[in-house]
Amino acid sequence: MTRHDSTDATEVIPVAADPVEESGAGHVEDGPRVDDGGPLGDPEVTPLLPPDDLDDLDHLDDVEPARAEESDEADEAVAPSAENGTPDAEASDEQPATPESAATTRRSRASSSSPEQPRRTASARTSAPPTTPAVPTRPLTRAEAVARATREWQETLSAMGGESALRDIETLADATLDLSAAHPGGMAQFLAGRPTALGLLVREPSALAHARRRARAVLTRSAEHQHRYGVTATTAALGVLTWTDPVGEDGAGLLMRAPAFLRPVSLEVADGGHEPTLALHSRATINPVVERALLSAGVDVDRLTAPAVTGSSDLREALDAIRDVAIGVLADVEVTELIVIGSFAHPGQILADDLSGGWLVDNDVIAALAGDEAARGRLDRPLPTVLRGDRDPGTERGVGDLDPAQHHVLDTVASGISVVVDAPPGAPTTDTVVAIVADAAASGRTVIHVPGTRRAGESLRGRLDELGLPGLVLDASAGSSQGAEVGELITSRLRADLPTVDAPSIIRTRGELSRLHSALTARVHAWHAPRPEWGVTAHGAMQALASLTAARPAPRNQVRLPVPVLSRLTGRTLEDARGELAKAATLGAFQIRRSDSPWYGVALTDADHARHVVDEVQRLAVRTVPALRQKIAVATAQTGLEPATTLAVWVEQLRMLQGVRSAMDVFQPMIFERSAADLVAATAPRSERSDHEELPSSVRRRLRKEARDLLRPGRHVTDLHGELVAVQEQREIWRIHCPAGGWPRLPDDMSELVQVTDDVVASLAELESAIRPTYDDTVPLEHADLESLADHLLSLAEDESVTRALPERTDALTRLHGLGLGELLADLAARRVPLQLVAAELDLAWWSSVLEEILASDPALRGATTFGQDVERWRALDVDQVASLVPPVRLATATNLRQVAVTHKDAARDLFRAADAARRDVAGFDLRTARAQFAPVTAAVVPCWSVPAMLVPQVLDQSERADLLVLDNVQNLTTDQVVAAVARARQVVVVGDIRRGGTGVVADLAAVLPHVQLDTERTDRDEHLTAFLAAHGYEDAVGRVPGPPGPSLIRLDVVDGRGLAAQGGVVETVPAEVDHVVDLVIEHALTSPDDSLAVVALNARHAARIRDAVAHAVAEAPAVAGFFDPTASEPFAVVDVEQAAGMRRDSIILTVGYGKSPHGRVIHQFGAVSSQHGVSLLVDTIDACRGRLVVTSCIAPTELDSDRLRAAGSRMLADLLAFAAAGGDVEVETGEREGSPDPLLVDLADRLWRMGLTVVADYGPEGGVRIPLAVGHPHLNESLGVAILSDTDAYVATPSLRVRDRHWVERLERRGWDVVVLASLDVFLDPDGAAQRILHAVSERVRAQGGDEPIVPSGVTAPPSFVDEDAHGDDDVVAPDAVAEVGADGDADAELDDAEPADADAVGDQDAVGDQDEVGLPEESTDAVESEVDDVDQPTATLTPIDQRHEPATAADIVSAAEPESEPEPESEPTAPAPITPAVIPDKAWEDDDRAWGDGGREDEDRILRERPPHWG
Repeated sequence: MTRHDSTDATEVIPVAADPVEESGAGHVEDGPRVDDGGPLGDPEVTPLLPPDDLDDLDHLDDVEPARAEESDEADEAVAPSAENGTPDAEASDEQPATPESAATTRRSRASSSSPEQPRRTASARTSAPPTTPAVPTRPLTRAEAVARATREWQETLSAMGGESALRDIETLADATLDLSAAHPGGMAQFLAGRPTALGLLVREPSALAHARRRARAVLTRSAEHQHRYGVTATTAALGVLTWTDPVGEDGAGLLMRAPAFLRPVSLEVADGGHEPTLALHSRATINPVVERALLSAGVDVDRLTAPAVTGSSDLREALDAIRDVAIGVLADVEVTELIVIGSFAHPGQILADDLSGGWLVDNDVIAALAGDEAARGRLDRPLPTVLRGDRDPGTERGVGDLDPAQHHVLDTVASGISVVVDAPPGAPTTDTVVAIVADAAASGRTVIHVPGTRRAGESLRGRLDELGLPGLVLDASAGSSQGAEVGELITSRLRADLPTVDAPSIIRTRGELSRLHSALTARVHAWHAPRPEWGVTAHGAMQALASLTAARPAPRNQVRLPVPVLSRLTGRTLEDARGELAKAATLGAFQIRRSDSPWYGVALTDADHARHVVDEVQRLAVRTVPALRQKIAVATAQTGLEPATTLAVWVEQLRMLQGVRSAMDVFQPMIFERSAADLVAATAPRSERSDHEELPSSVRRRLRKEARDLLRPGRHVTDLHGELVAVQEQREIWRIHCPAGGWPRLPDDMSELVQVTDDVVASLAELESAIRPTYDDTVPLEHADLESLADHLLSLAEDESVTRALPERTDALTRLHGLGLGELLADLAARRVPLQLVAAELDLAWWSSVLEEILASDPALRGATTFGQDVERWRALDVDQVASLVPPVRLATATNLRQVAVTHKDAARDLFRAADAARRDVAGFDLRTARAQFAPVTAAVVPCWSVPAMLVPQVLDQSERADLLVLDNVQNLTTDQVVAAVARARQVVVVGDIRRGGTGVVADLAAVLPHVQLDTERTDRDEHLTAFLAAHGYEDAVGRVPGPPGPSLIRLDVVDGRGLAAQGGVVETVPAEVDHVVDLVIEHALTSPDDSLAVVALNARHAARIRDAVAHAVAEAPAVAGFFDPTASEPFAVVDVEQAAGMRRDSIILTVGYGKSPHGRVIHQFGAVSSQHGVSLLVDTIDACRGRLVVTSCIAPTELDSDRLRAAGSRMLADLLAFAAAGGDVEVETGEREGSPDPLLVDLADRLWRMGLTVVADYGPEGGVRIPLAVGHPHLNESLGVAILSDTDAYVATPSLRVRDRHWVERLERRGWDVVVLASLDVFLDPDGAAQRILHAVSERVRAQGGDEPIVPSGVTAPPSFVDEDAHGDDDVVAPDAVAEVGADGDADAELDDAEPADADAVGDQDAVGDQDEVGLPEESTDAVESEVDDVDQPTATLTPIDQRHEPATAADIVSAAEPESEPEPESEPTAPAPITPAVIPDKAWEDDDRAWGDGGREDEDRILRERPPHWG
């Protein structure tokens, strides 16, 4: 079309480039802008005529804003840059200084009333009357609102492609290939529909080179359309029809030069080739613009159907026919015979044309988008109830492994509600779409699937193929004209037999699955449901028992309380009972406590000895020790020494001071100024020189002289070397006790200080054996804390006797008998239980009795010991259930097709013939025609058609009404692009991310449709990338799943790259960055060939450079050829950021692709990322990455000016650069990720730690998924690698067994863990077996990583702090460490005095030794001391393991797990646990070594019994 007013430019506008108001954006005014007959903002022109109806009101609304915009543009003009002469691109990151930016601005200001109404010529601009009407205020009707919205959508779509080449063939400029002068031989082959090389059509060398350049331009334009719109609209224009189109009563008009006929053509270049090949497809069609012009002139176009053009004569005849018809109805008609290849039918213009005719008004979704409140109200329907549990196997919908959120989506879709499915990053989008399509197809519904990207369509078809549902989706991305592939699909489905379904097997599987599901659900509920009688659960009772038995020492009674007693002992009564027990114990009912007297445990031989000890204690406490402490304080202040905390330390300091005094008698003080080691070496005799550093003779002589010079004047020394050795020794001691350094200083009155010290040392040595047991029998008095020792001596001096009266004991015991605790009291008295354990003993009896009653009374808990096996069986059945969903869907779709074909036999037969002809390449197959001609068979054959949004008008007629429209991954599409598809559906389902912002179709539809949200708990994305997303708007939508700790998988590589600014003022694709990315790709291919990889560039030019550079680098590299195999499931790819949506790879290289100017200037503009869709594009890129993310950039994050980053996408990019520079902010120590362990897992963790394994409890990021126990080993590549799952509170709170028992396991496995699932009951009953399972898993992981050498456990002497060791309080607080046993006689005393306690828990045993006659202990406490000593620190007995045949255990079996073991035989040695099979990990715990067991006689046996963990047999 030749425009008389030719000032407007024609540019193709990418859909993603929404208008952004920028200063210096390279905007070029296109001349006067007109709106339905008049200019806007032109002072020469009179105002517009009053509108005839409300349909024109929106034009009036545009008048004043348009003028304001033009004024703003003048104010925002930016001077050319001093560097390159272009507008300053640094003014804002939102100014895309590209050719598209100007067209984008024009698109936002376009005001033509319809895409079919061309602009008027200049002669029509003066016809407007001088009045402007007032704008009515009444609300728009539904029809008016839809009409207004339709015009806006049409304007946007028309502006998207600039001026349509369907009206003016010259608008494509160089992006065409003219074959009008082609060689006749090649043209005959081409017109016959056979593939023809360009060299056969153009044979003259220079012309052929020009034709190849033109062909590349056509291919580039076609690729752009394929990427942006999902279509390849390359056609051959056959002839040109020229006429003048009148647009007004004054006769002004436009010159039209429109293609007469259009015929699809393929233009391809074979891999590695240079010669394009062309092939015509299908039949020619009349240009829609020509068709509408003739229709408007009253011509019957049905008789003008384009004939099959198989030769030049056919084309000439067709053109003559259309000329003959047009001459009579159109003005200035001319017909030119030519053949031009290009992308004439721009998808945006086709969509704009399709919206004409007022047919959109009946669709509620369209009306709601247009602003009709009534339509919005009809769409706001209540959603089905959310069911978080599992579905009944017989009624489960869809296909695939679905979670409750996905089932809720299916329920919503099945109810007919149009809905937006919120799919945050990491959500199972493809699986959900597959389930929706399969469920709708099985229900006999027709589905239109509109993929937002090519990858979305491929993912849908690929996933259906994987599930065993091929042929359920027809790919219409090539347009309406199809060939052999579609023919094969349709014929194969029409002639296919009904599939067979093994119904009996499915019924059996589902029946067993249902029964097992019910049993497991009831068991978990019964195990965790509170019992109203006591307000506790069975699981809580088990946790309480585990905590009790994990203590050191632990309660050991076997008392069972009757139900009436249990009923009374609840709440406050139970607390009172604990208090009465403690009171009774304090009064000596069960055992005397150390707090009764500081003299407890004193070892006295007779009365004289006692009097002597008392006298000495009084002298030391009152006079000597205080005097010594005072002198020590004075000496410390004078010398600068560290204050001595023990007597032994002070003695060492004093001896050092004496040595210093002796040395200073020989040497001058400066001898201590520096180390004397070199002087010692220099003065050493020849026989000792080998022990020192070899010194040259000159150095040795010099040092000897220096040593002699340090002697005091007149001092003669016979052994200079010996004196220097002594000086060096004293200097080293001085450095230890005086960190401040400096020369040694001596205190005043050294002689008196030595005398007092010797007196105290001698006295304490004399009293050592007597009073040491009263203080701490494990620590000699000289090593005791000096202050504490002084206090203890003072307390001894103040209390010379022990009170034996215990007044209120009888009253307390009477009250306890009244509560029904007589049996427990007898047991405590018989075992001499100390105060610190009496409350725990009561708790043990109470919890054991409660657990036994629960197990005995609840049928659901019978057979609870088979829980682990039942869960494993349920998992296997659930996998079978997922697989069983596919055959019924396959059968349902085939049955529906057969029923439709039988009902419409003729249509089915004709469809088969047409498809078979296409299959045999005899004829083409037009989808639009087939859908209308063979309805409803065509829709039933393939129930889902996948049609790109831009191709919907070409594939589906306006009268088409599909049952369901699925908009898939349309995040970056605008509403105007999908309106045509929405209008052709009765129900709309949008699957997209509503959090990305912007003004796309997802945001618009989310404003009018209800929402349902998919879960992201099964994501396999690196947790730190998830944290980045959470910090950018997804905190409530994404969950962090921890991976095994290791080096960061995220990094930033800053490249020193600079370059000249390209068009638009930005520096794109710096060679240094390209080279670095190529190096990273090659490195990945060599080191990690099993991990998929993709490169994402922020601009298409950078992506093309990298793609070419990688191809060149690996062209002759067979070592990495397999990695670059394009047929791989996830092949290597290089894409720009706008193509990343829907892609998933193990590793991503994100290359920024923007550099600095030659002067180091940073241009704050990042192409598409700086557009309105920038955040969405970056989220697509992050979502594409499962694990490793390497960001390359020529711009460091510190070089970006936040004040210049005004676009949300640019700010997010800056955050991403800083995030990558910090390694993903992963500098978190394992300890910071550790929480509190479940009480049931404390003992298990202790056992694993003693095996030499690394154990972290409640591992995971804050606010993310937590792992109850994470286990590792030093031989693993990572510190932790095995995750232990159990029925924690989160497990119980999740009603879906599929989620908690299978999906939770699988998500951790995808993140790199080996998972071991242990039921809490298994841990409680058989901790050894649980530990062995974990050990085996760790061993297997070590083997898998190449470990072959046996692992020797490191020396371990104490467990980690899983149990609160600080819980041991003062003597009057119930605490395990403070246990004190009463000795019986002298023999027992001697035996225990000789025994050395093994750990802190044994202190109480030693404290029990003493002469009770001397300190006045009760007579009843002297019975059976040996057996009592054996009892005190022994842990509880082994919990009874279930029989290996896994028979159900009774209530008594389970409760017996908490009962103590029988007393060991006096001389028997403990039995070590059974050896563990794997050899890579140690097959026995350190304490299981026979050399450490029982070698020391009875005393060693006692120590072993005290150290053994609970539950061991």
